[in-house]
Amino acid sequence: MNRARKEIAVGKKKRRNGNKPVIGLFLVICFLGITIFIARSLYSTYRSYYPSEPTSVGDFPETPIWTIDVGETIISSPVVTGNIGILRTNRSVIGFNVINGMLLWRSESFIDDPLSIEPVITQNTVIVSEDESTIAAFTLDNGDLVWRQTPDPNGLVIDNVIGSISAMAIDANIVFVARASWNLTAYDIDSGDLIWQIDLPTRTMPELATNNGYLYVGAENT
Repeated sequence: MNRARKEIAVGKKKRRNGNKPVIGLFLVICFLGITIFIARSLYSTYRSYYPSEPTSVGDFPETPIWTIDVGETIISSPVVTGNIGILRTNRSVIGFNVINGMLLWRSESFIDDPLSIEPVITQNTVIVSEDESTIAAFTLDNGDLVWRQTPDPNGLVIDNVIGSISAMAIDANIVFVARASWNLTAYDIDSGDLIWQIDLPTRTMPELATNNGYLYVGAENT
């Protein structure tokens, strides 16, 4: 009788032990499912902050058509008009032929800013920003200096630092310059003479826009 009870007890114990692998497999599956869900969520979040590069379309040459070594640090994107391109370095303004990359001219122009704003071009004039919030104009075809204007630093100092030029725009025969000192200045393109200057209510944004005789300026909270 006792032997029969022991056999029954042992048999039940064996059946209970037989369920453990099933429970363990179930827990592993649940863990893997949760892990995959978390990984997919993190990947989606990553992609929202760091989207993938767009897929290139068409045939791109393995090597560039031409390269140009200016021997200086290029600090802004090039600008192009017709067959002439303009490069801005920390020491020069450079004109080059966009067809063959041949250097056309180089004019001395210093600026201690690793991310300078792009030069602007109008007709035969190239206008660039320089150190000390200076603005300078050069001829497009040969790089001759036309004029250079350095404003009164007394009105451009913030916390003992002279405000830099944050944006330029052109309309008709006027170049508009926004400075980080929160003012906006208009210059005559031909002579560089000051036409007018106004203080802005708050810090200017990096861009200016002109259209049909109107100038649009972005500013904080306006």
